Formats: sequence, C-alpha cells, structure tokens
Amino acid sequence: MPTSFIRFALTALLLTLGLTSHAQIGGATVKTEQVRAELMAHAPQGVQAGQTFWLGLQIAHQPHWHTYWQNPGDSGLPTQLHWTLPAGLAAGDIAWPLPKKIPIGTLANYGYEGRLLLAVPITVSAGFQFPASGGLPLQLQAEWLVCRQECIPQEGRFSLNLASAAPQKAHAALFETTQKLSPQTLPQLQQGGSWITGGQTQLSDDGQQLSLRVHGLPASWRGQTLSAFPVTASVVHNAAVQGKDWTQSWQGAVWRAQIPVSPERGDSPASM
Repeated sequence: MPTSFIRFALTALLLTLGLTSHAQIGGATVKTEQVRAELMAHAPQGVQAGQTFWLGLQIAHQPHWHTYWQNPGDSGLPTQLHWTLPAGLAAGDIAWPLPKKIPIGTLANYGYEGRLLLAVPITVSAGFQFPASGGLPLQLQAEWLVCRQECIPQEGRFSLNLASAAPQKAHAALFETTQKLSPQTLPQLQQGGSWITGGQTQLSDDGQQLSLRVHGLPASWRGQTLSAFPVTASVVHNAAVQGKDWTQSWQGAVWRAQIPVSPERGDSPASM
C-alpha cells in the first residue's frame, strides 16, 4: 500500500478525532488555545525598489502541541501561507527551519514544538513606489494543523500595515536566527577536472537503502553524529532509528550515511 495513501488515511483519522476547524481573524496576531501566531516584517534596508525584504509567521505552541514541516512524515499536513500583497511585491517560498522528528508508535513525523518562525522573502519590483499615503497593506491567510494526541485544523487571517519604507529591524534577531536554521547550499568540489555538488545520493541495487555522501560541511562538525531530514516525502523509512536501522560515518571531511527506503514507497518519486 503506497505511503501516500497511508499518510492520507492517518491524517483523515486524526482530523476525525480532533475538534472542528475554526478560523480566527485578527490584526497581526491570532490566538487559539493551542498556538499564538503573529505576522512579522523584517526589512533591514527598508522597502525599496529592486530589493528583497522578509515577512514571517511566528507560531508559539502550547506545551506538547506541534505543527508540521514541509514534509510532515507519516501523517500530518504542512502549514500553508497564502499572501495578498500590493502590486509590485511577490512572495517566495517558505524558508523552512530545521524540524525535529516526532515519533508516534511505529511511525514518525517531522514538525515543530515551542516557537518557530516561517520566513518568506518578498521581492520588490524595479518600478515599485511606496504609497504616498495610507501605508503598505500586507495580508496573509494561513492554515495549519496543530496536534497533540488529537489534531485540530486551524486557520488565521492576518494583516500588517507598514507606515513607511523605512528599515524595519524590530525582529532582526529572530529572522537572523531562523535563517541560520534554514538549509544552506553546500560548496561545490572539484574532482577529476570537474565540479560536483556538495552531496550525492545513490539507491542500492535492491532498492532498500539510500547511500548519502556529503562534503563541504563545517569543519567543527567532523566526527559528530548528524541527523538527516528528507525534504521529499514518501521516500525514506521515517521512523528508522539511528544506530539500529541506519548508520553513518565520517571519512575525513566526507560524511556518509545509509538510510532505509520506506517499505511502502509507491511510484512517486519515479527517480531518486
């Protein structure tokens, strides 16, 4: 049975056991019994034509509750952000910060507890002009699934008005910390007269194991035990335990790992 079907069935069951979805409408902040969510802006250079600034949704969870990463794992749903922005502004993809593995019996999900920020780059067009009056209105419709033993689908409508194009730095430390927890591009390595990317993945002949080879990691990481999180869903065995089901090792500056493929993997993705 494909993992995608299992994930759908588990999520449907969780939603059935949970409470009714409810929408919250607020200004920059929305509160439920499980989370406090706030829309924030970070524009260290101001809102200028041809530049990029950041918007982010900070979610603070009550103890023992969690929401999900872009790959939720064996069940769950990722948080969705839908923007309504003035002409000349374009929202990019969420810069998902590092999640944690959340075991559930023989399964495992990927998500967040405590406090996190989902930051999104906002590109300003070359011909953009900040409104002469009334400020810059920014609106967000967000949807998230928050779970403990039960799961509750929630949504919130957020609005934020920037009074001027001046720099916005009130949340600089938060955005900078989140950026450090987001994926970084590894440097290329010259090998045999050609350049190769910072990581390679190979599927074993029997289709049961993924072999990872990663170089260009910080020198201070060498010899340490690392974790691997699959961005693509329905590929690896999410509940596999390090040291028991999958292994890792260092060979000089190169980190290697053997991670089991999901036994229920279907036809997607067709190529790995």
